Amino acid sequence: MWNEITPSDLHSLLQDPEKKPILIDVREAYEYEYGHLPAQHIPLSDIAHRYPEIPREGPVVLYCRSGSRSLQAVRFLATNHGFTNLMNLRGGLLAWQLEVDPEFPVY
Repeated sequence: MWNEITPSDLHSLLQDPEKKPILIDVREAYEYEYGHLPAQHIPLSDIAHRYPEIPREGPVVLYCRSGSRSLQAVRFLATNHGFTNLMNLRGGLLAWQLEVDPEFPVY
């Protein structure tokens, strides 16, 4: 129903400059400061008024700690603003740490 991407698939895309997606971290500022992927920071609480900052062309991956807030953001943006290019990072940064980078800081 909603587009999702696995951490392993995202890692592969990030290695290819021609397919590299835009990343958006929807966590709160203190979470973002703890550790993040190379992403634009738009907290979930700001999505409703900052959505014009999100590109409508090319792949855009939203993520959070576990994947639930980013999925909520994807649903909101697709339903209310017609976005069709968004993906949720399945399992969020917890899954990223398990599948891609065991050293990634997750609280």
